[in-house]
Amino acid sequence: MSRLLSISRPTLYRWLQHLETSGSTTPQPRRPPPQPAKIKDWHKFKEFVDSHGDKTQKELAQL
Repeated sequence: MSRLLSISRPTLYRWLQHLETSGSTTPQPRRPPPQPAKIKDWHKFKEFVDSHGDKTQKELAQL
C-alpha cells in the first residue's frame, strides 16, 4: 500500500494511527493559535517611538 501511495511505511502507519485515534483523515494543525498583540494602543505606542526616535529597540525596552 505504501508503494502505491509513494510514501514510506512509517508514514502509512502514522496516518493509520491518526485515523484510529481521531477518526478523521484531516491533518493535525502544526502551529499554535496566534497570540494576542501585547500592544493595545498603537497610536500611543507610535507617539512613544517617535518621541524617542534616537534610541535602539533595546534602549526603548528599558524605558
